[in-house]
Amino acid sequence: MNLKSIFVLLVIASSVLAEETKVMTFNIRYDARADKGTRDWGHRLPIIAPEFKKASIIGSQEALHHQVKQLLEKLPNYAYVGHGRNDGEFSGEFAPIFYDKTQWKVLESSTFWLSDTPEVVGSKHWGNGITRICTWAHMENKSGAKLYVFNAHFDHRSQQSREKSAELILKTIQLRKHAEDPVVLLGDFNATISNKAIKSLTEAVDEENKAVLVDSYLSTNPENKNPATFNRWKADYKGVGKIDFIFHSPEIETLSSVVLNPVVNGAVASDHMPQLSVIKWDTKK
Repeated sequence: MNLKSIFVLLVIASSVLAEETKVMTFNIRYDARADKGTRDWGHRLPIIAPEFKKASIIGSQEALHHQVKQLLEKLPNYAYVGHGRNDGEFSGEFAPIFYDKTQWKVLESSTFWLSDTPEVVGSKHWGNGITRICTWAHMENKSGAKLYVFNAHFDHRSQQSREKSAELILKTIQLRKHAEDPVVLLGDFNATISNKAIKSLTEAVDEENKAVLVDSYLSTNPENKNPATFNRWKADYKGVGKIDFIFHSPEIETLSSVVLNPVVNGAVASDHMPQLSVIKWDTKK
């Protein structure tokens, strides 16, 4: 190999950088009047905020606007995108995407409704009595690497809604403006890995018969593929039934993925456990 060939190889190698980041999905439980004692939001907020600091991108579910604001007060380096599901502004639960603004900036973002009319605020179909949404953001980090992040909350009762929601999100992902940029899908899907809605996400293939999404947890924990993420308010809950997931496009590699259950003095942070994944992908400069 001559010096010119070696130089070309070095230039190519230097133009491909490995981006590594930590992402989390965390249903924080809405601030319900019926939640008393250690389940009260005021008690849980100081437990939840430190967990957010473990990731630079967090997809949260069930967050009401005042909960979002109170979290940001404790997380001055973070910002968010998202809208309330009732009116497209501040009313109702959000599916917000929090991000460390010292590391990331948002290029574009929006919220759509999981319905036959996703652009119609407050719309719902498919048998779900509760309005359901998905928030997405096209993001760029300080080194110039770009990433799409989707954060969804599927219906807890209607199987038709879960299946249709998965179908809509897959379509939206595949039609994203910058198809060369990788994707992470976070959320509370209210369905386990054996559910048809989840299978439709993990078994979907593109026009080249390549997987659209990979299960982050399963890719690194094949021996423990279905741990519980709904803890029934128990600090030591050991059940099965993973309903909170982190999926990503196949060009992303999961280095590690864990299900956490933050507890302080016997009190849990939420009735859901957060999942934290360390992911890596190559990006050309």
